[in-house]
Amino acid sequence: VSTVLNRKDSLLIEDKLSCGCVRKNIEELIRLHSNADHYLFVGHAPDFGNICAELLGLSQELEIKKGGLVKLETQLARPGSAKLCFYLYPSLL
Repeated sequence: VSTVLNRKDSLLIEDKLSCGCVRKNIEELIRLHSNADHYLFVGHAPDFGNICAELLGLSQELEIKKGGLVKLETQLARPGSAKLCFYLYPSLL
């Protein structure tokens, strides 16, 4: 993704996004890198589906297919604070 977006210089590999990731990890990363205007997080199922659901205020996991892309808008990364902009299935990418 960083190559396609020509942002390889700003790529950051972060252990906090590995299997078992929770919303608080995302919140912490945003705080640590608060100078950034946008963030692109890549993670694992079902963790990212659970995080997206929590941010959207849903009561169940948002099933994100492997290779899928979800765009959320939020200022705080807190439960119920996000707006779903789009969800692209891998077949559309």
